[in-house]
Amino acid sequence: MEGPTPSEAIPILFGTIKECLELINRLRAENNALKEKNAALKAKIAELETENKELKSRLNMDSHNNSKPRSSDGFKKTTKSLRSPSGKKAGGNQGIAEIT
Repeated sequence: MEGPTPSEAIPILFGTIKECLELINRLRAENNALKEKNAALKAKIAELETENKELKSRLNMDSHNNSKPRSSDGFKKTTKSLRSPSGKKAGGNQGIAEIT
């Protein structure tokens, strides 16, 4: 089997070239749109990172590292004492009142 004759091949080639150029132009337009969207997303990410950093710094502030009163610290968990109870009653020394 032989392929198309030269006179038959020319319109086929021009049709293929035209389709390729249309595809290239569509892909270029899509690429430009994606570049613009990418730039907008990068700007939004930078904005959100700045906001996140500011909110984290605000969250870490309490009365020890700024001029806020202690009552504005909120309900943060206090540290539990590591001392265990001795079992003795609270109060003064016994027997001293008897001496006087």
